[in-house]
Amino acid sequence: MPFSSVLIFTLSTLLSVVLASEARSAPHDKSRYSLFNPTPTDQMRELSSDRPDSTEGAITIDAGHFQLESDLYNRTFRASKNGDREATTQIFSSNIRTGLTDNLEFDLIVAPYFKDETRTSGVTDDIQGSGDTTLRLKLNLLGNNGAALSIGLIPFVKMPTAAEGLGNKKVEGGLILPVGYDFPNDWELGAMLEVDASKNEDSDGFHMEWITSITCAHPIIGDFSGYVEIYSGSSSEAHSTWKATFDTGLTYGLDPNVQLDIGTKLGLTRAADDMSPFLGFTARL
Repeated sequence: MPFSSVLIFTLSTLLSVVLASEARSAPHDKSRYSLFNPTPTDQMRELSSDRPDSTEGAITIDAGHFQLESDLYNRTFRASKNGDREATTQIFSSNIRTGLTDNLEFDLIVAPYFKDETRTSGVTDDIQGSGDTTLRLKLNLLGNNGAALSIGLIPFVKMPTAAEGLGNKKVEGGLILPVGYDFPNDWELGAMLEVDASKNEDSDGFHMEWITSITCAHPIIGDFSGYVEIYSGSSSEAHSTWKATFDTGLTYGLDPNVQLDIGTKLGLTRAADDMSPFLGFTARL
């Protein structure tokens, strides 16, 4: 796919740039800190959130600290020409991040309220309950403490904890490779490559899914920043279709440990959802 080629080219270019230059050295040796020996507050990194864009970041949470990243409200819908509609609503879906060491964190992703709605021939049906739970580790490989280029590795497994009718009752998993680069004048670029093992819809087997994304963020005025993102997903399953979205939003730094966000995702292909507006926040402890 053309977008995948662009992403691979971008990643290789960023890697060659950083290898050709000397990375900035970290101001402190923080390798001695752990979950039970927290990083002192005066040595903590600037707040780095994996939301609101869909591209995961490579920077981990400081050892012994916690970060809550949550959707206060997330609505996704898709309509057809004959008036049928599919929609989902999530409230307080959250990623609870815990710093284990200076370059390793544990993530617990939960969906306490999930509503799935379908309207067919004027009849609306909905299912409500909790969603699936995802367990992740994020390992920073490069750039956690000041280098322009950051690279990480995120293995994850999805546990089938969703209410009846809201999940496929299967354990699934995958691996994410996030990359980030800080350009001069506060321009930030992020990219992600994800490979998942997902259950087939029509059989008991599994198929591979590939997700690529690229995002760019920059301050707008004061503590307001904005971002734009292209997100793409494809599958090896028979009769699957390519999904792509254009995502954009705003963030506001309330203080050094709290960030608010608002935005939306817009479908670019017929298989993608039409729109997904959201409102959320990040809070670090």
